[in-house]
Amino acid sequence: MDLELLRILADVLGDHASRVFHADILTPEVQGDAILIDLLGRLESINESGLFQAVLLQEFVRLGTRAQRDQPRSDLRGEAHKFVDFVYHLATRAPGDETHPLEFAGKYFRVAFILLSKSVTAARGPGPYQRALDVNLARGLESIYLLGLTPHQAALCSEIEARLDDDPRVSKQKHLQVLVENGDETYRVPLVHYVRNELHLPPGTFADRVAELGVTVGSTVTGVVRSVDAAKAIVDLDGLAGEIPAGEVAWGYVGPLEDRVSPYREIRCTVLEIVEQKGFLRLSVKRLFPSPWMDGRAPVVGTSQRFRVTHVRDDDLCLVLLDRESGSETICGRMSMTDWSWVPMNDGDNPPPTVGTEAEGIVIGATADADDVVLSRCELAVPDFASATKKYPKGHMTVARVSKVEYNGITFEIEPGVPGRVDRFEVRKLGHELLDFERNVVVGQSFEVIVTGFKKNRRYFTLALARKAPVG
Repeated sequence: MDLELLRILADVLGDHASRVFHADILTPEVQGDAILIDLLGRLESINESGLFQAVLLQEFVRLGTRAQRDQPRSDLRGEAHKFVDFVYHLATRAPGDETHPLEFAGKYFRVAFILLSKSVTAARGPGPYQRALDVNLARGLESIYLLGLTPHQAALCSEIEARLDDDPRVSKQKHLQVLVENGDETYRVPLVHYVRNELHLPPGTFADRVAELGVTVGSTVTGVVRSVDAAKAIVDLDGLAGEIPAGEVAWGYVGPLEDRVSPYREIRCTVLEIVEQKGFLRLSVKRLFPSPWMDGRAPVVGTSQRFRVTHVRDDDLCLVLLDRESGSETICGRMSMTDWSWVPMNDGDNPPPTVGTEAEGIVIGATADADDVVLSRCELAVPDFASATKKYPKGHMTVARVSKVEYNGITFEIEPGVPGRVDRFEVRKLGHELLDFERNVVVGQSFEVIVTGFKKNRRYFTLALARKAPVG
């Protein structure tokens, strides 16, 4: 009840909610408790640092997941206070201060930081930082944070990150760009979080376990997903580590991996490779099923395809194409929200897409290796596009009506059912009055436009505004 009331209060008060919460709720609650007041002061300092606030929150999220599973004892509270002190000293240490340890080896928090701060060390490349990881893993630390403390170290951080991404002993959880204030200067620095891969085995032990389970290349195996990041999913196969690269999850466009693979679910795969030196199996889900390129079901640009929406995001949709005869799923694809409808969506005759929606679309892009298939629903509105291009050739000036306004451009109706687009860069050529055109241009206005080209696969015209002001 208290938490729900706090949520409602925050919604009502907006930015003012934080001050009300501190003054009317938090301060009276801790008044007279010196330990809590000191703890809250340290949390405030960590919060102001920006960078270490993200670390503290991430570790308490991880602790909550483990606490429910492992049922920790009463000593957790004391260790949590010590961990807050550890992060506080890191967040408030003076530049060049190297007296504070970068590791916290407790029972519930086992955390290490790899800081890209010393220019002398940075000049030696990623080697010293790789060795720091080796030492931290050997000590049994489970959560590793790679931090670039200045924006100039982005290239080195990317190089180290690429190495760690290929290291089977750890799995990347997050890559953040954290806003940091340093005096009058404000900038973003990288913060990359890795966790120990509990399934990793030394090469000899790994080979024995593979032989014991009878796993070979081409075998079909079943395991439980342990973790998912942007590049791969880690699977527990009776004590063996398996890795499913994002491109091996489905034929076609995969999209965000966490939309398709969830931790703790059982998953069936085929073994692509046994990587003995690194101690893991490379797996695939999509190769359990025939490639659509092999049996004639590959989508062809310009053809119509039936599809079903599987995920809806802010800017685009994840789809699965359907076989017309059997209705079975064939290949994954994607579609931008702009390609779903040329006109604004509403709850009436043009509702927005939802998961499970089935519709027809035109293939506007397809790669030969089935990694990316792009569809558009709008192009079905102009079945005789060739005739429209003869009526409105390049250079033709006409008056068109605004049918949709988006961040990246304006959609017009040249005539009913014949769409055209003016992108944001064309708008900017006319001057600052229309730079913020989402506020200055509204659906229903008419503008003089010039035809600049055609998108034949997508069946729409590219346009330029002839003048700033609308007609009439």
